[in-house]
Amino acid sequence: MGDGMRIIYFSLLRIKILFQNRTLFIISLIVPFIFFNAVGLVFRNSGEFTKIPITIIDEDNTDVSGRIVENISKNELLKIIHVSKEDAFKLLYDNRIEAIYVLKDNLKENILKEDIHNIIDIYYLEESIAGAALGDIVASEVLPEIGDIKTANKFENICKIYNITKYQNPFEQSLKYSDNLWKSERFDLPINIEITVPETEKQVRLTIDESILPKQSALGMSLVFTTIYLIFCSTSIVKEKNSNVYKRLKVSGYNTFQLSMGNMVGIIGVGMILLLVQFISLINFFNITDISLIFQVIIIYLFFTLAISSLVLFFTNIFNNQVVLQSFAPLFVILLGLLGGSFWSIELYPENLQSLARLTPTYWGVDALVDSLIFNLPFSEITYNLVILSAIGIILFLINFVLASIRRY
Repeated sequence: MGDGMRIIYFSLLRIKILFQNRTLFIISLIVPFIFFNAVGLVFRNSGEFTKIPITIIDEDNTDVSGRIVENISKNELLKIIHVSKEDAFKLLYDNRIEAIYVLKDNLKENILKEDIHNIIDIYYLEESIAGAALGDIVASEVLPEIGDIKTANKFENICKIYNITKYQNPFEQSLKYSDNLWKSERFDLPINIEITVPETEKQVRLTIDESILPKQSALGMSLVFTTIYLIFCSTSIVKEKNSNVYKRLKVSGYNTFQLSMGNMVGIIGVGMILLLVQFISLINFFNITDISLIFQVIIIYLFFTLAISSLVLFFTNIFNNQVVLQSFAPLFVILLGLLGGSFWSIELYPENLQSLARLTPTYWGVDALVDSLIFNLPFSEITYNLVILSAIGIILFLINFVLASIRRY
C-alpha cells in the first residue's frame, strides 16, 4: 500500500471515529441555527425596546401643531404613547414614560408672532436623566417649523418693503415652497463638498448594524461549535496514543508523517461536512444570488478547517490526558470565539486586544465570511485571510510533526 493510500485509509478511519459522538454532532448543527433566529429576533425588535417613551398633548390643535406632532413621531429615538393628559401624568409618576410635552393652545399664534418662549410645556421627574435631555430632541423637530414661518414672515416683509407685487400671498407661497423642499428627496445648495474616498472597500464597512451583527454572530457561532466538536471528539487520538495504538500501526507499516496527515485530513473532512451542513441551514438568511459565492465560502471553510485541524492536533500532542483536554476545549474555544469576533465586532476592543485577536484563526475565518456573505466583497479582498489561515495551519502541522517524531508515539 502506497503512502497516499495509507493516508486516505487512515483519514477515512479518523472520520468514522470522529462521527461517533452523534449527540454533540446534532447539537453543533442546530445551535448556530437557533442562535441566529434568537439574536435576529432581538435585533429586529430592539428598536421598540431602546426607544424613549414620551407623551405629546396637543392643546393647540392647529395645522402647525399637527405638523410638529408628526415630526416628533417620526423621530427614531422616541416612542409616542397616545393617552390623555391625566393618564400621561399617571404614567409619568409610575416611571412608564420619561416626559410629557404639552403643545399649548397659543402655539401657532405665538410662532406666527415669532414669540417662541412660551409654546411648549415639558414635564419630567426630577431624577430622570433622559427627561432632561429630551428637550433638545424635541426642539430639533420644532425648530424647522419655526424656521419656515420666520422665513415666510421675512419674505412677506421684503415684498412689502420693495413693493414686490407678483406674489399674491407671499407668506403662504413661502410656506408652500418650504414644504416642497421638505418633501423632495434632495435639493442643491451652493456649497462645495470635498469627499475623501477610503483606499479599500473594507474601510467603509459598518460593523455595528442591526442586520449585520446577527449574521456575523451566526457565522461565528458556526465556527465556534465546529471547533468545539473537533477538539472534543479528537480526544480519542490522545486515548489511542496512551493505548500504544500508534506504535502498533507503525509496526504494520505506517510512519509518523502518514499518521499525522491521516489525522489532519480526517479532521478537515469532518469539519467541512459540519460547516457545510450548518451553512445550508442558514443559506436562506444571506440572500445568495451568485453561485460563485457558495464556492468562495467553501474555500474559506477549507482554509479555516486546515488551521483548526492543525490546532486540534497540537492539543492532542501537548495533552496526555483525554479528560483534561475535554475539560479544557470548550473554555478555550469560547475564549477563541470571543477574541476572534465570533459574537461581536473586534472594533469594540482596545487596540492591544485587537492585535491579539488577529493571531487567532477564528478572527481570519469570521472576517473572510463576513466580507464575502454580508459585504459581498470580491475574492481578492479575502485572499490575505486565506494566506494567514494557511500559514497558521502549515506552521502548526510542522510543530505537530516534530513533536510526534520526538515523542515517538
